Amino acid sequence: MSESLTRREFLKGAAAVAAGAAIFSAGNLAAPVTASAADDTAKAQTALPWPLTENLFEESTAEIEPIKAWDEELDYDIVIIGAGSTGVPAALYAAEHGAKVAVLQKQGMIISQGTGGCGLALEETDELAVRYFIDEHVKSCAYRPDESLLWAWCKYSGEVEKMVYDRLSETGFEGLSERSMTFSYKDGAYKATTRLIGYGAKPRDNGLGMQALGKIAEEAGAEFFFETPGVQLVKEEGKVVAVIGRGKDGRLIRFNASKGVLLATGDYQNNEAMVERFCPDVKEFQKKQFQKTGDGILMGVLAGGALEDIGHTKMIHDADSGPMRNEPFLCVNDNGERFMNEEVVYEYRCNYLKRQPNPGRCTSVFDSNYFEQATEWGGNPSTLESLDNYIPGKLESPKGVFKQLIDTHEADTLEELAEQLGIPAENLIASVERYNQLCDEGVDKDFGKDSKYMKRIDTPPFYGIHKNYRVSALLGGVLINDKAQVLTPEGSVLEGLYAGGNCSGQFYGGVDYPLTVPGLSIGRCMTFGVIAMKSMLGEI
Repeated sequence: MSESLTRREFLKGAAAVAAGAAIFSAGNLAAPVTASAADDTAKAQTALPWPLTENLFEESTAEIEPIKAWDEELDYDIVIIGAGSTGVPAALYAAEHGAKVAVLQKQGMIISQGTGGCGLALEETDELAVRYFIDEHVKSCAYRPDESLLWAWCKYSGEVEKMVYDRLSETGFEGLSERSMTFSYKDGAYKATTRLIGYGAKPRDNGLGMQALGKIAEEAGAEFFFETPGVQLVKEEGKVVAVIGRGKDGRLIRFNASKGVLLATGDYQNNEAMVERFCPDVKEFQKKQFQKTGDGILMGVLAGGALEDIGHTKMIHDADSGPMRNEPFLCVNDNGERFMNEEVVYEYRCNYLKRQPNPGRCTSVFDSNYFEQATEWGGNPSTLESLDNYIPGKLESPKGVFKQLIDTHEADTLEELAEQLGIPAENLIASVERYNQLCDEGVDKDFGKDSKYMKRIDTPPFYGIHKNYRVSALLGGVLINDKAQVLTPEGSVLEGLYAGGNCSGQFYGGVDYPLTVPGLSIGRCMTFGVIAMKSMLGEI
């Protein structure tokens, strides 16, 4: 048996940087120059590659100490670490194209989140519209994405979306849907079309779709190893050739991968040390997911891959507690105090909430005139019948919601509403009175909201929606190229290693995930899993 990654190999990247102090292409981390080699040769032998530190591994299944022996050895063409929106479509594609595939999953089942993924329908998209489509994404992400990844997504995402939709359609999957969306550029001269897969009304979601797709992948020959996390990559002569997995009984299994290994483990939101280090913006917020501890990212960097620039994109959403997430109704914090211009769009509100008494939570307040008011300003208000589904206990069988997450309240007085919301009544009343005064004056002197959105709150019943913003995903990981190959800090390909989805980087880059293209997040995950398979199979 050959040994797995050694500490000496860990140091190769750092030593090269120290010698040349390389400056990398846009999106790569600029590694700091290390201390002189004459200072501490002994320390250098046990150091981790920058920017890793030992505390980052405390909540992860990834293991630092080189594993030199294992209990079993299995041979595959392709090994995928992670069974979610990246790993499952990848396994299906590879198995259907004749590859022998193993999928390692930390949990006991396939796990994925979200409401559906999209792909670009090239046959319905003008050639120049692709250019403008990419330009809009780059702009929405502070001009930080690697455009080559966007071109790759545009080229292959439609094919991947169709594969997933068609395979699920063949099974008669309940609630499956597909809808088209059109994006226009240059006054309508150029148009791009995406197709979005849906899985039915909540609580149905993308996880159910991926579980069904996993069964299809198994029928095609892919082997799933549940409760078997990947813990370390194996390198031989600079190439990743295997994964060490740890079974639920503690046994170590070496999974050889003759064509390559795909990292598809998701993000690191449940690894507090990684959050503190790489995305401290979200440390005060609750996390939606579980066991997302950055395992693939840590293994990838440990093996010689580079990490995306610190300041990773965060996705913090709440569409479960109540409807009308973008309507600019009066918004107060848990003290009942107004704190923002409510015109701020949904995906950016978390940046205000970070500084509030209960980070991640605020309350939208409006009265029974809300439907007419929102319609007048060009909004898209929910009907009263729809709103009832979000009021706990109002309906015996609410539709289209996660029943345990709904948090919308209705009362005949502001005092009663405040009690239901757990907000000091005197503060809420004072905030509403001040707001009504500004509405009468026609100018928002406090926060500058456009006067067309300033509508009095004075007609019962009154409504309050607790907006509970939680972390859906962190979008930063190891650097990859347009073939999903992991890159080293020097920008070269780390042979044998691929990554996709939320453990890969440079597809976004802004502070917050942009909601410009519905389904893009899952669409990106699915697409780059398949791109990795195409690369390993020599198709691209």
